[in-house]
Amino acid sequence: MRYLAGSAVCLVACASKDAPTWHQDVAPIVDAYCVDCHADGGIAPFPMDSPQAVSQLAPAVAEVVGERIMPPYYAERGHTPLAYDRFLTDAQIDTVLAWLEADAPLGDADEPGDAIEVQTGGLSRFDVTLQPDEPYTPQLSPDDYHCFVLDWPETEPKFVTGFEVLPGNPVIDHHVVAYAIGPSQADQVLAFDDMDPGPGYECFGSAAHSRWEPDSLVDQLRQVYLGAWTPGVTGLEFANGQRIEPGSKIVLQVHYFTLGNEGEVDQTAVRLKLDDAVDAEAFYMPWMNILWPAGGSMQIPAGRITEHEHQASPFGSLNLDVFAGGEDFSDGMLLHSVFAHMHVLGRRMTYTVHRADGSEQVLLNVPRYDFDWQQEYVFAEPVLLMPGDELSVECEFDNTAEWIAEKGLGEPVDVDWGEGSLDEMCVAHTRITHP
Repeated sequence: MRYLAGSAVCLVACASKDAPTWHQDVAPIVDAYCVDCHADGGIAPFPMDSPQAVSQLAPAVAEVVGERIMPPYYAERGHTPLAYDRFLTDAQIDTVLAWLEADAPLGDADEPGDAIEVQTGGLSRFDVTLQPDEPYTPQLSPDDYHCFVLDWPETEPKFVTGFEVLPGNPVIDHHVVAYAIGPSQADQVLAFDDMDPGPGYECFGSAAHSRWEPDSLVDQLRQVYLGAWTPGVTGLEFANGQRIEPGSKIVLQVHYFTLGNEGEVDQTAVRLKLDDAVDAEAFYMPWMNILWPAGGSMQIPAGRITEHEHQASPFGSLNLDVFAGGEDFSDGMLLHSVFAHMHVLGRRMTYTVHRADGSEQVLLNVPRYDFDWQQEYVFAEPVLLMPGDELSVECEFDNTAEWIAEKGLGEPVDVDWGEGSLDEMCVAHTRITHP
């Protein structure tokens, strides 16, 4: 295809009568999938709220849409169906590319095309809003990963059944992840807070301080993943819920992207839907090799592309024991969602059920993982596991000079599991309940 930078919008019939037009065909796609970020005051670097704005970026738009880089929904279709799917169809991609190729005809503004409804979720109500006590000005540029410790206000056990982020400054807020820390480790995150001046502390990839080095595997931070936000994602609500005990702490990890916007301030909040009781208590089971955090067994040598895989039965596993409180799932287990997590060397993650009868079901495949666009993938219907079934998580990491240069990280060095920005992880955080 041929695209000219700065291509003008076609104001008359300059293309085939069968060519897509802005008002009838392209605007509904852009409105549904793009303008949440690409608008004045949004996180994206330029608006896409007019045909002129889009057509002037024709080569770039054609590339990122045609290669499925944008919109940033990186789960591969054709596996376990997912809710809140923001994946452009082949027909939608063809429409955008054909419109650009036809010199961006406008069409009739008086007869706009039908709006596209995208299932996004949302909360039916919220019961508590948590926010840092004071605004924060990012100190690192262009990326600042910062954690804020929030007091849990409830005096009785509650179940979190809904999660929503209110970004305090959409210009610099790139993504947010929320974790619950139980009473037994509340003092640990307060100690993290004391390690850095000002509100919060430096963190990356989890709620732990970036400079923290636990003495042993037992000392690892036992954090319960509550939810994540990236631009365009709304709140999520579940029929089940995670139990939060009095005396817990909530940690918000915020990724700030400040390029060209230094000096901006933020005070992001999270809203939670709470219930006293639920039909089924939810647990988060981080599916990984439990020995990886101990160090030395997930090595990613400098200059190489490396794969690491963990396959085992989740029933009776140490992962289940530590993070789900020793619950007995001998009657089966329902998987509701998965949050795929690696760091900046991550290229691909695949999460698979291996059935006792020899069959396999790919739960999630992210063939082009991007740390900057992490999210929770919710299954359209819960997936039932029974004793005898196994789960595997497979991660591919790129530690070559080319990849490192693209990420602006200098020269490749040997990498292992760790909390820091130059360390790595391979975790499929899975929301589970009893059947």
